[in-house]
Amino acid sequence: MGRFRLLKPILGVDPITRQGRILPPGTVVEVPAAPPAGNRTVDVVCDGKPTIVFVNDLFSRSEKVNVP
Repeated sequence: MGRFRLLKPILGVDPITRQGRILPPGTVVEVPAAPPAGNRTVDVVCDGKPTIVFVNDLFSRSEKVNVP
């Protein structure tokens, strides 16, 4: 689906340990696939690690990064 640069901090959750962490502004996350309709969370890759974030947070607090 693409890459997004965070403009504001968002909460991310490690899918294995279920520990939360704040992803700071400026972080670039990769979204491998669009979330299914109705899902409130989406799987992303952040710093090479799988992370779960809220769809609303991602799309309201980031900008799409165009990759050449």
